[in-house]
Amino acid sequence: MQERVATEVGAGEVRLGSYRIVRRIASGGMGTVYLAQRESWTRDFSKPVALKVMHPHLAREASFVRMFLDEARVAIQIEHPHVCNVIEVGVANGSHFIVMEYLNGKTLGQIVKEVQALGLSEEARGAFFESYQQYVARIIADAADGLHAAHEARSADGQPLEIVHRDVSPHNIMVTFSGAVKVVDFGIAHAKERLEQTESGLVKGKLKYASPEQLSGRGVDKRTDVWSLGVCLWEAVTLKHPFAQTDQAEVVASITNHKLPDLNETAPWMHPELESIVRRALSADRNARYSTARDMSAALRAFLLARRAMVEAAELGDWLQVLSPAQAAGAPSAPSDVGISEISDVSTNALVQDQVSTHNERPAEPARDPTPAPVRRKRHPVAWAVASAAALALLITTLVVTRSDAHTNEPAPVAALTPTPAPSGPEPVTPPAMVPAVEEPSLIDVDALQLEPALDAVMGTTAAPKEKKPVARRATIPSAVLNVVATGGTVEVWVDGKRKGNSPLKIDVTSGQHDVRLVDLSSGESSDQTVTFISGVERSMRVELGN
Repeated sequence: MQERVATEVGAGEVRLGSYRIVRRIASGGMGTVYLAQRESWTRDFSKPVALKVMHPHLAREASFVRMFLDEARVAIQIEHPHVCNVIEVGVANGSHFIVMEYLNGKTLGQIVKEVQALGLSEEARGAFFESYQQYVARIIADAADGLHAAHEARSADGQPLEIVHRDVSPHNIMVTFSGAVKVVDFGIAHAKERLEQTESGLVKGKLKYASPEQLSGRGVDKRTDVWSLGVCLWEAVTLKHPFAQTDQAEVVASITNHKLPDLNETAPWMHPELESIVRRALSADRNARYSTARDMSAALRAFLLARRAMVEAAELGDWLQVLSPAQAAGAPSAPSDVGISEISDVSTNALVQDQVSTHNERPAEPARDPTPAPVRRKRHPVAWAVASAAALALLITTLVVTRSDAHTNEPAPVAALTPTPAPSGPEPVTPPAMVPAVEEPSLIDVDALQLEPALDAVMGTTAAPKEKKPVARRATIPSAVLNVVATGGTVEVWVDGKRKGNSPLKIDVTSGQHDVRLVDLSSGESSDQTVTFISGVERSMRVELGN
């Protein structure tokens, strides 16, 4: 059975106990994660789960079995909406496995990479990051709440478990397409009830997210995870790691000597209040950090409240779906990071000698489950209308939807284009050589209700009594811009079935997907394009008309 689980995932009927293996998601040093279905006596009722199966060759070593089970032993005692739920631990046919909550979404690390790929210009970046950092603040705040629940967890008899994650990184923070944020992978967490304890002088966790006390061999506590969250917040907002050196010794030196880049140069768009939160979380002296992860969460939520931009879970999910539409709309695919962690064990004795020695219990980069390829719809064949010799024929030679900075290394298109019904007039014509737009995040307006009392509660202040409740206002988020330019003639511009005017035309539109129709006023021919707009970014549609 062990070999079948490892090699026959695609067979469709491979089973482990009451679980039917659907496919392999990822593999690490300790085990392989599969997408599985828990089935009852009838197949009409089943539940998708993430099934982590220990490698057979490790199951023969008692120490590895204890390490594997420690992950479940720690996580199963944490009950919180922002912590990945461990459902069951078992052994079937000699295979040890952990059953975890199935999460369909992206890791924060994957989100950061996709935002980096947008290639925004300096001009567009400021408007975009005004809203983007609010999404990041919400993600980190939720993760902090989940970590606080872990830090404060108690055993059945009420004893503190003293859990410290020790491996907080963007790869272990999940965001689902429904907007849920989950901390995953307590595989190397420190806890009082672990069977397998860390060897003295070794540091566990990803090196670039480790705290100064971890690297100096001092004891860890909840403030260690606060530091790692601060690194995640810095990296997610700035799109750059604060300790980006490639040499491990240089990374250790930068962290232990607290050599942080200048945020004013790295991310001039960052709000001063958010910068203060980052810097406090990354205090070299842990006594100067937030004393708990909940305190850090409260500071982030106060930052959002002050801007009347409390991002709701549904809005976060909508934004992620626009950022990754192919995966969100296709068959569910669990993230490869679930239950798989990268571990760097750094000897403190080696650090004294300015040498870094790493030992990986698991590979640095687990195999990733590729994002499903986008499904393209068939386009209607090109049908050029035959007009009289005196008439001006429509010839759209180029229709390119670009960002304002017009990068040449654009990501692969992720959305198919389909003609939309004409508001009135002639049959639609699909132009040749149409370059589809690249899907980008949609930034969504949010409601902020009764904010002043909530802000007072978080900040510990008392507001003066008011005769009337404040009127709810929407968060101020920059709109997107559509710019249509036609040469050799004039086109009429329609957006979502509504006429907007004639070219040249520059108008504000809400972020998200819109159906844009361009109609040549001389011939009546038209073309349709589904375009994704992002707040603060201008989209240009250039049309060449000719004989």
